[in-house]
Amino acid sequence: MITHLATGGMAQIYLARQSGLGSFERHVVLKTILRERASDQRFVTMFLDEAKLAATLNHHNVAQVYEVDQADGAYFMAMEYVHGENARAILETSLRRGWTVPLELAVMIVSGAAAGLHHAHERRGKNGLPLNIVHRDVSPANIMIGYDGSVKVLDFGIAKAEERATKTVGDTIKGKYGYMSPEQCKGKPIDRRADIFALGICLYELTTLRRAFKGTDDFETMKRIVAGDVVLPSVAVSGYPRELEAIILTAMANDPNARFQTAAELIEALDAFAVRAKLTGSNTAMGRFMVQLFGAKREPWVEGVGGHEKTVVSDATEEDKTNVVEPRHQEALQRVATAPMHVARPDAAAWQAPDGERARSAPGNAPHVRPTPPGSQPSVTPRLPSQDGSEVSSDSERAVTPAAVRAPSKHPEARTRSTSLILSVALVVVIAVAIASYALGWVTF
Repeated sequence: MITHLATGGMAQIYLARQSGLGSFERHVVLKTILRERASDQRFVTMFLDEAKLAATLNHHNVAQVYEVDQADGAYFMAMEYVHGENARAILETSLRRGWTVPLELAVMIVSGAAAGLHHAHERRGKNGLPLNIVHRDVSPANIMIGYDGSVKVLDFGIAKAEERATKTVGDTIKGKYGYMSPEQCKGKPIDRRADIFALGICLYELTTLRRAFKGTDDFETMKRIVAGDVVLPSVAVSGYPRELEAIILTAMANDPNARFQTAAELIEALDAFAVRAKLTGSNTAMGRFMVQLFGAKREPWVEGVGGHEKTVVSDATEEDKTNVVEPRHQEALQRVATAPMHVARPDAAAWQAPDGERARSAPGNAPHVRPTPPGSQPSVTPRLPSQDGSEVSSDSERAVTPAAVRAPSKHPEARTRSTSLILSVALVVVIAVAIASYALGWVTF
C-alpha cells in the first residue's frame, strides 16, 4: 500500500504496488469496501457485481480490472492506475485559469469515452445474449484523461446489467443529479441511450465551460433536465460551431428515440464534424495540454520522499458523489411537462466549482470560441482568447443541422426589424429608379 487516494460512498481507494515472480511489479488502484459497509451483504454483493461486470470489459478506453480477491475478511479489487486527471478537474482548472479547452481535445475526450461505453453496451454473456450494460453514472468525474493523452471511463459501480445479482430499477434511482437523463430522473426504465444523454452533457460542458443543468437545488436541477431547460451552446459561446451544437442537442434530446441510438453513432457524427472543421487532435496534443494546464506531474511513487507518497486524488466532493433520487421526487418529476430544448433565461447558472464560486453566465463573460483564419490549423494548446481569433474553427457557415434537431427560431422583434429594413430598402430602390427614369426622359411627371 502506498497512499490513500479517495473515499467514495461504498469504498476506499488506495494506490498500491503489486509484485510477482522475479522482478514483476506494477502499480494498481485498490478499491476496498468501507469498514462500516462490510457487514452489509447488499453492499458486498454490489461490490462483487461491479468487479464481475468490470472484469468482462477489455478496451483501451475503459480502466481495466486486474484482480478481485479477499484478504483478512475484506474484499478488494485491483484496477488499472491512470496517471492523469478527470474531466471535472480539467473543467474547473480551465475556468479558474481563464482558459478554454481546445475544441479538438474536447471532441477527442468525449469520443474516447463513447468508444469505451460502446464496448460495454455491446458486451454479451457466455450464452451469447446481450448483457445490456448501462453505466448510469457517466459524468466528467468518471472520465479520466492521462498525461499520455489516453482517455478512460471509470467506475461501473452502479452499472445496470441483466445478470447483476442486485437490481435497482424500480426502487432507487442512482446517478449524479446534473448528468441523469430525463427518463432516469423520473424512475423509468433506461438503456444505453441514458449514457449517450450524459455524454452530450459532458461535451456541452467541455466546450462551453458552463453547467448544462444547474438548479438552485438538486430537485430543481432534475426539473430542468426533464423540461429540457438548457442554454443553447451558440447562445452561451460566441461563434460556437452550429454542427457541433446539433450533435450535442441530438445526444441530449428529451426523447430517447430522438437521440443517437448507439455511442458508435455519436462517434461517427463527431468524426465527421472533426473532418469538416479541420480539427487535428492527437494523444500527443492531449498530453501537452494536460502538462500545460496542470504542470508536469510525475507518478506519485516517483515523487515520494522518505516513504511518504503524494496523494494525487482528493476525496470526492459532494457533486462528485453518486446520489439517490427519492421516490417522492420521482413522482413529482413525472408531472413535469416534457418540452423540446429551448433557450433558458440569460441568468441561468454556469459552472459550479466545488468552492461555491460560480462563473458569470452572461454571454459576454462566457469563454469565446473564435473561428480559425483560412489556411491555419486549430490550436492544440490552451491559452487565453487571442486577438487574432486563432483558437478553434467554428465552421459555422458550412455546418448542416440534422433533421432531428430544429434550429432555434428568431425572436419576433428580430423578424419585425428585418421586415422593416427590407421595406425601407425596397422604397429607396423604387425612388431611385423613378428619378433615373425622369432624368433620362423615359417618364414625365
